Amino acid sequence: MKAKCSILLPLLLLSSAASTPTIEWQRFIGGAGKDGFDAMVTAENGRYLLTGITTEGEDRQGWLVSIDEEGKELWNRSWGGDGRDQFRSLALTSDGGCIIAGITTSYGGGGQDMWLVKVDENGHLEWDRTFGGPDDDEGWDVKVTSDGGYIVVGRTKSHGTLGSDLWLVKADSLGRREWERTFPAPGDALGRAMLVVPGGYVIVGRIEQEEDSDILLIKTDLRGVQEWSANWGRPDRDEFANAVIETADGGFLLVGGTEYYMPSSDPLIVKVDWGGRPLWNSTMPGEDDDWLNAVLEVADGLMLAGVTTRFGNRDLLLMKTDFLGRQIWDAVLGGEDDDLGWAIEQAGQGYIVAGSSMRGGDEQGWLLKIDPS
Repeated sequence: MKAKCSILLPLLLLSSAASTPTIEWQRFIGGAGKDGFDAMVTAENGRYLLTGITTEGEDRQGWLVSIDEEGKELWNRSWGGDGRDQFRSLALTSDGGCIIAGITTSYGGGGQDMWLVKVDENGHLEWDRTFGGPDDDEGWDVKVTSDGGYIVVGRTKSHGTLGSDLWLVKADSLGRREWERTFPAPGDALGRAMLVVPGGYVIVGRIEQEEDSDILLIKTDLRGVQEWSANWGRPDRDEFANAVIETADGGFLLVGGTEYYMPSSDPLIVKVDWGGRPLWNSTMPGEDDDWLNAVLEVADGLMLAGVTTRFGNRDLLLMKTDFLGRQIWDAVLGGEDDDLGWAIEQAGQGYIVAGSSMRGGDEQGWLLKIDPS
């Protein structure tokens, strides 16, 4: 495992409206090549666990990093072979460790496979499993189930229709497959994020067909049998969702973006009820390419993190709205190159945002502590 570096560099606050969040600290973790964080969870004793991708020599590997409340690296681990391997999601387990889902081309049945990895509280590997067939299969989100097992959502080209189908895989506590379900759609489908809810699972994904893309929302029972599904979108634009949360007042909140036929997208927030019926939606139209990757429901509204091209390159978009998705303020943070935000977690009265940042030709894992006051 190669050594990683953690350094503090100046941050440029490019733009803000109505309020200016304070940057308490930032960290860059990584080395030469491509390193970045795709997901983050809050662990015990003020720690955070982050997962994503790292470069080991000429290979891309799955990456797990533990930091303290000041963003200082406690340890980092990487796993993979001579192919392209990446972690995309993680969840805490009852034994103090975590379960991680992603993709691997180094192991499995051929092509690209869904990858499930279990580690202990110190990040040591306990076991890993692959699921898939001869074609490309992916894991995008993982959750712990009420029986102590795991549920992973993604997509498969090895099973189901001729295209790619949304794919749900249930594993026991040792990662042994119990069942799997595919959800054929009129076009290619992807399962992007998921919630464990009483009596089953809620999945948010995307259907792509010809020149149209819509948000797909599915509710299943505990055996993965579909109870209902709903599409959300308009024929004159493409819609996608990257994250879903259950809100305190009931229903679900989806965040992502909406793309017109011109090459740009706008941030999109959609509130739906327990039956998948839209209650309201909010977009922030502009001339740039903007979208949302993560959302938190907080005491006085929503905190959101995403990406914007407002200043030419891609920068972190940080946004605060009320409970109806009406913008209170936004801020664009980054430097001269691409800086992306993929995850956000509460940190006391503030927030930690995780993603990636280009520095000197190399992409590194990027962490920021934000005080919104």
